[in-house]
Amino acid sequence: MDSFFTQTDDQSVGTQIPQMQRHLSHHASSELLKHQSGGFQQVNTFQAESNSILEDFNTVLLVCEENSVKTVLKQFLEKENFKVVEATFDVFQNFAGNETFAAVLIDLGMNSISPEMLIMLLNRYLPEVPCILMDEAGRIQEHKNFCSNQVFSYMTKPCSRSDLLHNLRMAIQNSLLRHENKLLRQSIGFPAEMFGFFGLSAQYEMICKKILTYTRLDGPILLMGENGVGKGMFLQHIHLGGPRAKHPLIIVPCDFHPINGLESLLFGHVRNTIPEQPQERMGVLEIANQGTVYLNKINELPMQLQERICQFLKDSLVRKTGSTVSKLVNTRIVASTTIDLASACLHGHFHEDLYYRLNSMIIHIPPLRENMEDITAYAKSFIAKYAQNNRTSLPVLSHAALCKLQKYSWPGNMRELRNVIYRACVKTKDSIITEEDIVFDTVTHDPKNHENFLGLAGMTMAEIERRAIIETIQSCNGNRAESARILGVSEKTIYNKFKQFKLKGTL
Repeated sequence: MDSFFTQTDDQSVGTQIPQMQRHLSHHASSELLKHQSGGFQQVNTFQAESNSILEDFNTVLLVCEENSVKTVLKQFLEKENFKVVEATFDVFQNFAGNETFAAVLIDLGMNSISPEMLIMLLNRYLPEVPCILMDEAGRIQEHKNFCSNQVFSYMTKPCSRSDLLHNLRMAIQNSLLRHENKLLRQSIGFPAEMFGFFGLSAQYEMICKKILTYTRLDGPILLMGENGVGKGMFLQHIHLGGPRAKHPLIIVPCDFHPINGLESLLFGHVRNTIPEQPQERMGVLEIANQGTVYLNKINELPMQLQERICQFLKDSLVRKTGSTVSKLVNTRIVASTTIDLASACLHGHFHEDLYYRLNSMIIHIPPLRENMEDITAYAKSFIAKYAQNNRTSLPVLSHAALCKLQKYSWPGNMRELRNVIYRACVKTKDSIITEEDIVFDTVTHDPKNHENFLGLAGMTMAEIERRAIIETIQSCNGNRAESARILGVSEKTIYNKFKQFKLKGTL
């Protein structure tokens, strides 16, 4: 049965697992620490815990129904210094939450398990462990089409020993980096909630880096993005990730209250100043002392209150309406906007001094249509959250359902994606979310609405121009010359717009 492997010159494959582990430990920790400049005292703890993981982090879960093949694979793995645990699909539940496996090696062989069932088992019981899938050439494509986002790598039988060893090494590298990243984040005290919802793109990584940096600094933060992109979620991470986490977080909708009521809400008022509220009132800027006040849609704040907020950012003094006494507080301001505040300043719709005080720490959150590579990760996060909140089994997203999600334009952004996923989780049968379970919101997906309403209201001309360039290039599969012809501009103009809108690496 040694013919399971191809007869190549890989007979002399060395035993390099220990050396690889030492290299990866040094590489992963140095790369992760490269982005941390706060001089954390807990790094030594991280290194100690990381080293303890590396000592035993070479266990492979081997799933194989054919005894002769299983014997060959086990002997080869043990020769290469791997520890091997044998299993079958019907005992997968015994390994739920197990973090000792470096990888799962599955030889489908005589097993007729469906792709849907395979992914359901992996997601439910070993979601963090990379999987290597082996099968005959005629069958591997069926699983590859469906499991492309869940399986780490695929191998067609017969395979070479060197190829198998290479795939195992890459899988272990993936596991090690995940473990060490998790340990490092725990060691520096960053809340686990930040990374319970994650994306994989460079844009998302940049947002996370900014949050890690800004939470350690003091001063106002401005969140920029369309409605529904998740500004509230990132607000929670900013507040919980910093030293103000144990103090109040108060959200103020700037587009909700009349000016008198909003001023009273923010700064408070003395007795008998406001007829509708004769009793003295403390404002949220004072109540949230040592904590955070979130000014949602600050662009809707009346100009009079913009001036007062600007003054507060200068001196941190709160003076109740009708009073001559000011109180010094330490309240952080986090604001959000759905429009370009620089453009609003030019048109006299926003206080220029306030804008300059807010724009020192800006986090731009892109709309979902410009960040489609994270659709899979976001959808899985919402599925996991739904299963956790409702204490249900973890549904599996079918390949057809995922394709449907990726082809949609998402005018409602993250908020709409969450609603679509939750609705699909309720509808699904047999724990598999099919294409039929994915139903888009009627208001945003009505063809008549798309025909008569392009969703451009409230957008600046720069935003409209940026969107037109992105969508045209996407429709031309990245061909800039063809995109320039369709848009009626030169290719040089497209190049300059790429620089102006910082599109490099996003398309």
